[in-house]
Amino acid sequence: MTRIWKNWRGERSFAKVFEDIYPSAISICLTLVLVLIFRCERFAAARVLFLIGSVKLLPSALNISAIAVGFLATSLSLLVSLSGTKVVKDLKESGHYERLISFFMKAIYSSSVWAFVSGWMTTIDLNKPDHWRAVLFWLWCFLTSCSVLSYARATDILKQVLMVEARRSSRPDASEIWAPPA
Repeated sequence: MTRIWKNWRGERSFAKVFEDIYPSAISICLTLVLVLIFRCERFAAARVLFLIGSVKLLPSALNISAIAVGFLATSLSLLVSLSGTKVVKDLKESGHYERLISFFMKAIYSSSVWAFVSGWMTTIDLNKPDHWRAVLFWLWCFLTSCSVLSYARATDILKQVLMVEARRSSRPDASEIWAPPA
C-alpha cells in the first residue's frame, strides 16, 4: 500500500490530501472541460447528438452503478471479515483502518447517487436540448467520473491489502518449518 499517511513530523502530506480528494478534483476538471467544449458554438451539432446519445447510455450506467454498489459492499464486508489478520491489526494500530473504510463508503455513496441520478434521468426526455438538460447532463458526467475514480481507488486499496495478506499467509511460520524433536 502506498505510504501516504503522515510524514515524519506527523503532519498531513500533500500525497495524503491528494489521495483524499483526487476523485472529486479530477471529476470537476473533466466536467469543466465538457462544459467548455459544449459551450463552444462550433460543436453545436455534436452537443445535440451527444445529449440524444446519452439517453441510450443511461440504462447501462444504471446497471453498472448498481453492480458497483454490490461489489463494493461485498468488498467492504470482506475487508471487515479480515479483522483478525495481522494486516488489518496493523492498519488499526496505525489508525489507517477507518480511512480505508471511509474510502469504501465514499465509493458506495457516489455509486449509489450515480445510480439514482441515472435512473431518474431515464424518465426525463433528453431529446430536446435545453439549458437545464445540459446542466443535468454535466452533473451526470461529474457523478460518472467521480464514481469510477472512487471505485478504482477502493478496489486498488483492497487489492493491496489482499496482496499483503496473501504474502504473509503463504510464508510458512518458523514453527511449521522446523519443530524440535519431542
